[in-house]
Amino acid sequence: GYIVADTFHPTTAGVITEVCWWGMYIDFSGPADCGPGDGDDFSITYYLDDADGTVPGTAFAGPFNVAAAGVPTGNVIASGIGDIAQYEYSGSHPAVQVGLECYWISIANNTTGACFWLWETAPAGDQRSAQDNAGWGSSDFDLSFCVDIDTAADACGVYVGACCVDM
Repeated sequence: GYIVADTFHPTTAGVITEVCWWGMYIDFSGPADCGPGDGDDFSITYYLDDADGTVPGTAFAGPFNVAAAGVPTGNVIASGIGDIAQYEYSGSHPAVQVGLECYWISIANNTTGACFWLWETAPAGDQRSAQDNAGWGSSDFDLSFCVDIDTAADACGVYVGACCVDM
């Protein structure tokens, strides 16, 4: 019922055609690990930065429907309900031309049923993300993703040439 977005800052102008990200599945009624649930239906949207860099601005590209299936990484995410399996995703979309300014990316999974998908948080970065459950409100964590264009170290955290790298 809400959108989550995170910032990234390309260090070179170019095009983005691939995104990698990490997440998990939770059945809150259990509560329990339930992944992958009733099927993945991912969409990716890019936003321009707002005037002060704290929340997304105008939608820039997308939403793109992205075919991506979760691949278990073998890692677990510690949570209040116990360990939850971590999944990695990779998806391609039409080319998005970017410059050297800051952008926002939102990855949504429109799952059905009781099994919800959550975008995993990332360890270090610029500590800027936003959630739109009552208008964009800022948060103090980073989300785990990588785009296939070189980005500033504080925006992607794990970029090492290819988009998908082990976390």
